[in-house]
Amino acid sequence: MNSRLAWIGLSLGMIACSDDKDAPGTGGGAHYTYVASELAVPTNNSQAREYGLDLNGDGSVDNQLGQMFGTLVVQGFDVQSSVTTGVDRGSTIQLFDFAADNLSNDATASVAMKWGDPATANPAACASGADTQCRRHLQGMGTFTLAPDSPNVAALSGAFSGGIFNGGPGTLPLAITLGAAPLKATLMGARIRARGASESAVETIIVAGAMSEADVQAKLIPAMALSFSAQVSADCHAPGQLDCGCAESSSGKTLIALFDVAPRDCTISSEEVSGSSLIQALLSPDVVIDGTPGLSLGLKAKAVKAMFPTE
Repeated sequence: MNSRLAWIGLSLGMIACSDDKDAPGTGGGAHYTYVASELAVPTNNSQAREYGLDLNGDGSVDNQLGQMFGTLVVQGFDVQSSVTTGVDRGSTIQLFDFAADNLSNDATASVAMKWGDPATANPAACASGADTQCRRHLQGMGTFTLAPDSPNVAALSGAFSGGIFNGGPGTLPLAITLGAAPLKATLMGARIRARGASESAVETIIVAGAMSEADVQAKLIPAMALSFSAQVSADCHAPGQLDCGCAESSSGKTLIALFDVAPRDCTISSEEVSGSSLIQALLSPDVVIDGTPGLSLGLKAKAVKAMFPTE
């Protein structure tokens, strides 16, 4: 079989799997599969509350990392733009698989999250390297395969009631793009709240959970350092000078002042980020999930229909 026929066969197989209304899902119903068409991180405290959920049962919304994103925005670092670019250009492909008898009322529904492989998205996100809009894979007809590193974790059990889905707690894989760096982490104690789900789209999905201290140190902080350094490179052009040649009032100048301390070399290392008193305060664990301290995060997504393997 040639490669074209093989791809057609794979696509038809995934369409059958995704659209078969008699196929058993984890929650006992059909699979409704989507790809995130928008991902929004909080840029202020109000959004941090809106995009978060109560993870530890104390009656309060938990979103410490979301509040940190808002603090970075105040300091001039545009977090949301890089997250949006990652979605538009296909470097971030976050997939959702809802299993339910229907999307309005089902007491035994479930949801799983997976990572799509950017290299095999069909159609590709961008028509060419000169394409500034991209998003070709987010028109409701995209076909995806799973990324090789997509974790195989159990779906979150939940229920649809009055068109609103609540699921969790459990474990979820989350992928976003921070600056120039992808961030892939596993959320503990994760919960999802979704509303406005139909066969073609989901209007709102709140994804919330906690990053372990190990993930914060090994994944989040290095991603932040790479992102900060990329911004400094864009705004500052004289590494040998005291002010690094940063444009006045630029984000790069602010980041240099905050983090470039030891050594003062006009770059920002993971060690400088983790050693910052500001970051230490903002990234301190704020919840405990099954005895493990974690840093809470909540974000908001929209999704459109997609086709990908559900088993």
